Amino acid sequence: MAMVHAAPNTTSTVVSKSISKGGGSTSIDYIETSPNRDSLRLWQYVQVVAAATLVAAVWRLVIPTPSGLGSTSWTDDYFYLRMARGQSAGIPAPFAHRLLLPSVVHFLPFDTRLTFGVLALLCLMGSGIVMYALVRHWGAAHGTSALAMVALMSCWGFVFYVKNPYLDDPPALLACTAAFLLLARRDLILLSGALTVWVLAREDGLAFALPLYLALRQTDHPLRAASKAALVMLPPIGALALVVLLVPASGSNLSLPAVTYAWRVAHWHAPLWVLYAGAASLGVWWVIAVSNRAMRRYQPYTAWLFLVGLHFVVGTDWSRYALYGFPVVIVAASLVLQNHRARAILMALVILQIPAPLIDQYLGGGMRLNGPGPGVLWTGLLMLVAAGTLVLSHLRSPVLTAA
Repeated sequence: MAMVHAAPNTTSTVVSKSISKGGGSTSIDYIETSPNRDSLRLWQYVQVVAAATLVAAVWRLVIPTPSGLGSTSWTDDYFYLRMARGQSAGIPAPFAHRLLLPSVVHFLPFDTRLTFGVLALLCLMGSGIVMYALVRHWGAAHGTSALAMVALMSCWGFVFYVKNPYLDDPPALLACTAAFLLLARRDLILLSGALTVWVLAREDGLAFALPLYLALRQTDHPLRAASKAALVMLPPIGALALVVLLVPASGSNLSLPAVTYAWRVAHWHAPLWVLYAGAASLGVWWVIAVSNRAMRRYQPYTAWLFLVGLHFVVGTDWSRYALYGFPVVIVAASLVLQNHRARAILMALVILQIPAPLIDQYLGGGMRLNGPGPGVLWTGLLMLVAAGTLVLSHLRSPVLTAA
């Protein structure tokens, strides 16, 4: 009797098969091996974590953090550095109530600026890894999902937080990604926890109530969906209310003069400002995502993009606001990349976009928020090429791009 040994990370199954021979039939047994899916998935996640660590390390090495950041009065990073040093007096709302990141930095026994940098890097790595899981959840293959993670972590909008880690966005971006993954998996208890973390980093997390309700309404009666959404939102609302009641703020930065100034600056050349916001956030991913016609079937998630756009009304950092659309945009674009006939060209454009932060850093005098440099212009050019590629592909053979 022969001994048959299965290869590592495989599952062995004894299969019986009947064959015809000489007018009769004979049954034979043979061993069929197939990859162990759990082991394979674990190995893929090991690869993803290693890739995320490598990408973060490379960007940390090539994009320095200027020593003078956070020294200018009445800027976001100035407020958060003061809060991390325990100097919270005179901080206006909403900055005074965005406690999560400054509080963690304050209680860790390390240099303040170094701690901000390390935490920002860890949050961006975490966002990339969770994004990989989210894209896989919606059906993309391992390779496409890994490319999405690497490209997301290399988008201009993400890499900017390597240069300026003193802003409150990195933990909010991580919580945002986790919220979308948990909603897709319908893990409402953990979702409530993620939203609580999000609102303690930035109050924007409260807006997640809309996609949450719309997603639950797909399977539940509207009243039942509303009650579930209310229960999920209760802890984050309570946590933020407690912070607002207990933490004093010196006035508000959202005054009418501030909003009027934002409108004067941002809406002076509004169309160009919108294009800049797209190029300096996710770039080519926006164009590819728009081509996914199946997005119209995913109202709960596309509704989030509408809420992201509402940020544009009260501020000028449009690229920072536009970046929060990435859980929807990256998923939609990844599904297009996986199936589109022009897949090779689109993937090449995604890869060519990766050096954009380097172009700004070394050819444009550094990455500047609200100041388009050559890297942002390069991304804009790639967006035009992507749009042309998609249009030509559709004209040659118009088919519905299904997700």
